[in-house]
Amino acid sequence: MKKILFITPHLSTGGAPQFTLSKIEMLRDEYEIMCIEHDFVAPEFVVQRNKISSILGNKFISLGENKFDLIDIIEDFQPDIISMEEFPEFFMNDSLTEKIYKNDRKYVIYETTHDSSFNPEHKRWLPDSFIFVSIFNALRYLNFDIPYNIIEYPVNFRNKNPYAKDKLSFDKSWKHVVNVGLFTPRKNQKYIFELAKKLEDFKIKFHFIGNQADNFADYWKPLMTNKPENCIVWGERSDVNDFLEASDLFLFTSRGDKNNKELNPIAIKEALEYNMPMMMFNLDVYCGKYDNYENITFLSGDLDEDAQKIIKLFKLENMNGLFSTAYERDENKITINYHGETPIKLNVSVKCMTSGAPMYWFEFQASKDTGWFIIPIPAHIFKFYQNPNFRGFLLDFYDENNNLKHSETIVVNDILPRLAPISFMPFDCSYRNYIEFFADDIYGGFNLNDLDLVLDIGANIGLFAKYMYSKNAKKVILVEANPLIKKSIETVMGSDLERSPVYLAPLFEEKKIVNFNYSSSNSTIGTIVMDSSVSGYEELDSTMELETVTMNEIVAENNIERISLFKCDIEGGEYDLIKSLTPEHMNIIDKFLIEFHQNKGQLRDMVDKLESYGFECEFYKLDMANKLKVDINCEHGVLVTKRKK
Repeated sequence: MKKILFITPHLSTGGAPQFTLSKIEMLRDEYEIMCIEHDFVAPEFVVQRNKISSILGNKFISLGENKFDLIDIIEDFQPDIISMEEFPEFFMNDSLTEKIYKNDRKYVIYETTHDSSFNPEHKRWLPDSFIFVSIFNALRYLNFDIPYNIIEYPVNFRNKNPYAKDKLSFDKSWKHVVNVGLFTPRKNQKYIFELAKKLEDFKIKFHFIGNQADNFADYWKPLMTNKPENCIVWGERSDVNDFLEASDLFLFTSRGDKNNKELNPIAIKEALEYNMPMMMFNLDVYCGKYDNYENITFLSGDLDEDAQKIIKLFKLENMNGLFSTAYERDENKITINYHGETPIKLNVSVKCMTSGAPMYWFEFQASKDTGWFIIPIPAHIFKFYQNPNFRGFLLDFYDENNNLKHSETIVVNDILPRLAPISFMPFDCSYRNYIEFFADDIYGGFNLNDLDLVLDIGANIGLFAKYMYSKNAKKVILVEANPLIKKSIETVMGSDLERSPVYLAPLFEEKKIVNFNYSSSNSTIGTIVMDSSVSGYEELDSTMELETVTMNEIVAENNIERISLFKCDIEGGEYDLIKSLTPEHMNIIDKFLIEFHQNKGQLRDMVDKLESYGFECEFYKLDMANKLKVDINCEHGVLVTKRKK
């Protein structure tokens, strides 16, 4: 096996070390590899350095004060190839370089450079071959009559993870812009700060991934002193790909000057892999490489013009000043007044400012100086004022295509509640359920922590499943009859969806076609048993035919041996479902949590069956923070089981 020795000036986080890492990863199975770091710059910024060290072990060496130790290493390793990861003129002592480049050397030397500032006339040490990262430098060194190859950092196209925003807790009602790179004048983050200031009236967050090294403190410290609120500096990260996947725009403002420009930045290549919208300066060193990419928009350098490009890309409108709002706390009454010149028609989602959970939505049609008032939840049911779990309202205005056009906030209580943010579709009004689960912990006394497997029958948009994961459940299987809320389930579950099988079908004893009644305007209502003539189900206005799924199918497909919790909330279908469970099913279930509806005595048969399998049953009436123990004659409530002692 041939041997390669990589010699790099340093391995502090950046594009050149990433290029070296990629070569090592690509060649490690075909060559014996050693890597020498000439200078260890700092212990703080070492993402690629750590990866190389992990791969090579004791064949990664960082030189100490005596750089001539490198000669002994070369003699001991006996490489076939030495790959100089930067021109030695930049970082290496002439006496040391002379020994490496001796005429009678038995190895081949390849050189690369990631720099555009070096004057070819100053090149003193000549390799056997150049490996350039871009055509720009290849053209500059043609006169040397030395063989060369151009090897660019590869672009491997990939699909974005649809749950990346959830992974990083990005608010989906905002647009997210990411910049990657060390804070330096050449990287030009200052330009993004200035753009951000011009876009403060829009729901855009600018994320910066990259270290702030001491040797560039004169550049970045003044920036941080006046950092706009819509800019978030994350520092060095090992999860850059997560930020690229979660962001709506890659903004790369690297510019430099005439003799100091980035040749072929890896950050651009990494963003290209996701085929995401990109904005950047079209530098001459790129040699027209990016001219024909439809997803790339070139910056002009004019702040106003470039700010407008971002606004146009995101299809944003500045509607500030067109609305005024008021809140009357005694009635939970919100008033929205419109002051624009032209009539508008928008859908307004009223959300909890902290959690993002929608509580009410309506169609807002208005002309100049007209207004609407709404009561999202009646005051006799829920009080917002002085509620320790409520800061205020977020009013999001959407067009007919559900594009967010504008937002208003109403602060009711000057507090910062600790509520877990969850992503919702804008018109899935589940705030009361959210509060019951995540603020009131309405099932807190039912011993639902650390469960192995939860079977969630009647999962709706997935909020109970999310609640189970907050209590450290290992796996939740969701069964929901309504296939129209698939996107809602995916939105709520976020990254937890990867460990959560979802069945979009009603659960029945046998395979068959059934009629499912649902509300076209309220995703929380759907049933096979009820119709719009039943009190509380008046919103059921549509019907569809659905094929059922069986318990045997779910058990077999998921290799289920035990079910820690069988949760059921299927709007009246619970009586027949529990009746249909076989002894094989009953004997693998540890606990039941069943919401029962329209109980006219049917609950007795259900309880008899559960008790025959060794369960004790308790009945509760649950409403927000209120948990009242009731008896078997309650018309609507929750049945909870525990094993008989």
